[in-house]
Amino acid sequence: MKLSKETWRNLKAFLIVIACLYVMSGGFYNRLIKPGQFAYWQGNWYNVSPKMDEQTTSESLLAFFCYTLTFLGIFLMTNSGTSNRSRLTANRLMLLGLSLFLAGWIGSYLLLEFKRLPWYN
Repeated sequence: MKLSKETWRNLKAFLIVIACLYVMSGGFYNRLIKPGQFAYWQGNWYNVSPKMDEQTTSESLLAFFCYTLTFLGIFLMTNSGTSNRSRLTANRLMLLGLSLFLAGWIGSYLLLEFKRLPWYN
């Protein structure tokens, strides 16, 4: 199957965006610098985190999800009026983009606020 030039360009742009979101969410730090956070001992899995002020893998995944929602929201809002669409479709895309943007933004804010709680440590 041969991809057209436009499809190939869109695929490369999509992969670059995913790679940038992965780096922004702390993926390289969790994979390269501290790869292991769980230990198996006497039949049970235990969480090994010597420094609780650092970002864990689950927090990185949540940050990646929130950043992806924010990016998709901005992308949908900007593309809602770029082509010849009906007014109803453009309004729906704008509202969907705004809701995704707010969900990602609020999720990132909540992640930061949970890290500040004393019982979270």
